[in-house]
Amino acid sequence: MRWKLIDQAIDILEDAGLSYTIDSIYNEDYAPGVVTDQSPNAGSSVKFARPILLTMNCLYPPQVEIPKDITDMAGTDGVTTLKTLGFRHVTTDTVPSEMQGLIMAVKVNGRTVAAGTKAALNSKIVVSIGDGSIETVEFDPLGSERDTIIKEKIESGEFEVIVDSLGNKRLVPRSKR
Repeated sequence: MRWKLIDQAIDILEDAGLSYTIDSIYNEDYAPGVVTDQSPNAGSSVKFARPILLTMNCLYPPQVEIPKDITDMAGTDGVTTLKTLGFRHVTTDTVPSEMQGLIMAVKVNGRTVAAGTKAALNSKIVVSIGDGSIETVEFDPLGSERDTIIKEKIESGEFEVIVDSLGNKRLVPRSKR
């Protein structure tokens, strides 16, 4: 029965008066719907009413969820996770970002998808990893007046500078000390 289409194998077994059960696997290297194994093997004697177990390759590849936390992972961790889930066609590219090495997006067959989306195991997946080329610009709402305001607060006694055990200086309100 091996390498016959499942419909052909079922017809042969039914014509011979044999019962059967069907299990399935997914192997991208085999044609969909083909019998990949049987037990007992061909030519073996079978007890009355004992079913023949046919293992067939799935007609469609299984759908597996892209992990919900994939965009919180480092690039290498995300690629390893996807391959562990059974995705065989995983590649990477780099994109401009503030964070170097962090997964920024995942594309399945050329389309950007949200984390948690299901994809076929034979999908082509591209993991976009940040290259860290964008500088983070911190916004200071006080701008150039910051130093003047801090100095005034210290001089008025409203705030004071303390030094912790590690030598770090902190500005704290006097009333909270």
